[in-house]
Amino acid sequence: MRYALRNQRKIKEKLGQKKLDIIIKSLDVWFDNESNETIDFLISENTEKPYKCFAVNNQEFKNMEKVGVIVFYVITKTYDVYKLAYKEFVN
Repeated sequence: MRYALRNQRKIKEKLGQKKLDIIIKSLDVWFDNESNETIDFLISENTEKPYKCFAVNNQEFKNMEKVGVIVFYVITKTYDVYKLAYKEFVN
């Protein structure tokens, strides 16, 4: 299972390189540990929105007491590649 994150240049311009690195690291960890069935189930729960959403744990807070998630839109799925768009950080 793989992902492609859209508009990385725009994310970097708006949020900075550090936040983009956190987003990519968080996605890498999540996609390494989850299965296709997990993401398919998560996005199937959001049926009323034009784009499905799911959240991953924010790896910036992994060794801290803070907890947070990063929310993404699922634009398309082709074979085992999920095309994602960043939505927001939720702390």
